Amino acid sequence: MSHLIDTLKQVPDFRSAHGRTHPLWLLLLLMVMGMLAGYQGYRPLETFTSDYRQPLSELLGLESLEVPSHTKSDSLTPEISHLSSWPPMVLR
Repeated sequence: MSHLIDTLKQVPDFRSAHGRTHPLWLLLLLMVMGMLAGYQGYRPLETFTSDYRQPLSELLGLESLEVPSHTKSDSLTPEISHLSSWPPMVLR
């Protein structure tokens, strides 16, 4: 998993400084993990993060994990909206 995190940390953050509550790599990682677990869409991804907050915090070595709201995921839409059109078997 550390290779994936290192790779995600290299993705340029296109968001304005005003909206950066969470690091982009963390949002992307949570989206990837949630999608692989079958959580498709903004609200289901928020549910995934909320339901697995403690194990995710421990896995990622975070003291605590503030659950990003679906509105945070919405802010990523312009750049990654094409992912939702991938065939489901690619995302599972």
